[in-house]
Amino acid sequence: NTWEIGKIPTSRELCACMNSNWIETVPQNFNNVLRGFALLFEISTTESWVDVMYAAIDQRGIDMQPVRDNNRLWALFFVTFLVVGAFFILELFVGVIIENFSRLREIKGRGLMTEAQRQWASTQQFIMGIRPEVLLRRPDNKIRALCYDFIMPGSNPWFDRFIVAIIIANCIS
Repeated sequence: NTWEIGKIPTSRELCACMNSNWIETVPQNFNNVLRGFALLFEISTTESWVDVMYAAIDQRGIDMQPVRDNNRLWALFFVTFLVVGAFFILELFVGVIIENFSRLREIKGRGLMTEAQRQWASTQQFIMGIRPEVLLRRPDNKIRALCYDFIMPGSNPWFDRFIVAIIIANCIS
């Protein structure tokens, strides 16, 4: 091979002069747009992203031999992209699931329930809405009966007002 005067040969050209084969260190690359998008998607899914990151850190240019830790700023790009990409993929996935569930719920009323499950859920909802009333009986003991009459709102309406006044006085002081 011949080179132009003043032009430094690339590592690939030197490799060809030595009758060797030039191979890529990592099968993934950004050589065209389609492969670039596929690689970015692969990185966002955290599949073998570390190998691609190390290859990007070691690269020096097109057709040049990689040098270990040549440009460490690529690590910042990959970690940032991984965090943002993984978050985006997760949000997209969760959003699709929630949207489909909401659509099914609007269509059928209760999501993916069978008719028997809908009846059971309606019965449970009805039962949870029923609140039993607690009946308080006046005690037979005279001291307890006196305390009951003093505290209960039906017997003594001034007790609640007294407690509210005490609370307000406590807040003011």
